[in-house]
This record gives sequence, C-alpha cells and structure tokens, in this order.
Amino acid sequence: MPYIPQKERADLQPIVDAIEANTPQNAGQLQYVIARIIKAMAPKRYQAMNDVMGALTGAQAEFYRLIVAPYEDKKMNDNGSVYYVPGVAQSRQWDPNVYEISSKGYGEVERKIVGTRETDGSEY
Repeated sequence: MPYIPQKERADLQPIVDAIEANTPQNAGQLQYVIARIIKAMAPKRYQAMNDVMGALTGAQAEFYRLIVAPYEDKKMNDNGSVYYVPGVAQSRQWDPNVYEISSKGYGEVERKIVGTRETDGSEY
C-alpha cells in the first residue's frame, strides 16, 4: 500500500517531482518508467522479485479501488447496469433511478439514497 510515513514520502519527493514534471503520456511510456524504477532497484533474489510483483499488484488494486471503481459506478449510474443477478432482491440490484453518485474529487464519490421504489416500496 502506498501509505508510507511522511518522512519516507519527503525522501522520495524529488523522484515524484521529476515524474510529475515529465508525466508519461501513454501506456508504453508509463511501463517504461515503471520498468526503469524496477531495474534501478535491481532485485536479484526471489524475495526481492516477489516484493516487486506484490508492490505492482498492490498499486493496481489501489488504483482500481480508488479511481476506476468509482468511475465505473458513476457510468453505471448514468447509463444503467448491464447485469441482473438472479436470487438477489430487486432492492439490491443496481438501478440508475435509485442511486445518485457524484464525484467528490480524486477517487472519492458520494452515494446517497434519493427516494423509494415504486415497485416494492423499499428505500433508495
């Protein structure tokens, strides 16, 4: 997880500043930067290699959790769901007329109930 102590963040800030000043513009450039960072770490033992793979997996999961999932929720709210899950109460199914989602900044969303369902009277 990227939530390292403030002192460690300060030590790494020059690297972050350099990347932010020259932000990769596409997936190839991003992968190149990531590969060069990994190469600079020079993992030679399996444990170090495994640590790198774990860090990449964790970064991907955190990106999905905080950035991608809220975006997908908003788009599902805007355009309607594709899925219907049999056996799950209708009140738990995604209904674009039920949930109002608004972006609150970088990866943050607000979900709020906006009324009651006409079909079964449950709140939404």
